[in-house]
Amino acid sequence: MDMKEYAVEIKTPLGKFPGTISLDITDGAVSGGFRVLTFESTFTGTATDEGLRFSGSVNTPIGELGFDAEGTLSGDDFTGVARTRVGDFEFRPPYRRARRKRQD
Repeated sequence: MDMKEYAVEIKTPLGKFPGTISLDITDGAVSGGFRVLTFESTFTGTATDEGLRFSGSVNTPIGELGFDAEGTLSGDDFTGVARTRVGDFEFRPPYRRARRKRQD
């Protein structure tokens, strides 16, 4: 699989922010990174039928922050959580407002 990018909402101890997570899943391995505001991470891990497990780090204003994460893919949506020493970062699909049919 080639690198694929997913739009996510990332809930951090400081609030909710839009972001992206990029995943490359090949032969049971996952690699990629996530981006929120001006912060970027890289990670590596494993992919199974049950989901993804990966670890890495992200540079933040308080320094480099390591994390262990797990998540799942469903269609074009990624959902997961990264656990850090300062709290959890939750990843979920961005809110999508349902389109209403126009009535003429």
